[in-house]
Amino acid sequence: MRLESRSPSDRNADRHRSEYASAAIALLADRGLFVFSYSQILAELCNIGLISRADIEGLLNLRCLKASHRAGWICHVPQFDDVRKLIDTVSRCFRLGVHATLQSPDDIMLTALSQPISGSHWYRDSRTLELAVQGLTPKKLGNSEFAAEKHALLRILRNSTDYGGFMKSYSGAIWQRFNSLVSAAAA
Repeated sequence: MRLESRSPSDRNADRHRSEYASAAIALLADRGLFVFSYSQILAELCNIGLISRADIEGLLNLRCLKASHRAGWICHVPQFDDVRKLIDTVSRCFRLGVHATLQSPDDIMLTALSQPISGSHWYRDSRTLELAVQGLTPKKLGNSEFAAEKHALLRILRNSTDYGGFMKSYSGAIWQRFNSLVSAAAA
């Protein structure tokens, strides 16, 4: 899945796309409501009519799914249309002009290989790399070194404590590991 801005000239879209909770906190603070818990933020957004109770349930479930995925736990995969509706809800609430589109594994790999080593969108780039790494399979079955390196790289890309500083400081090393995996992967 890929998030795209409907209005590429909107410079705030990228910032708010990854930080809609911060945007919600700011929106609520402007109304004199100071809440910071995710579930309380959603409840207040519902109280002021920006989202529905069904949206709250879906957004809480999506957050839980994201946390499970980052932790490496296997759980159900939601239907694309369900996720797209939630993204549309968030985009509508904060006027982001964002929509989700499906991408093939080949498109994801091409995007990952063509993005700059140290771009200004490190969060988006790291998610693209994560998707690309997930899709790699070894040339030779049973390659334990390949599996270990793939697992280690995914752990780095998913570890939220490493976001920002680590990704920016060590992007060259991460790209080198990624390119090494790509060269050892089946075509």
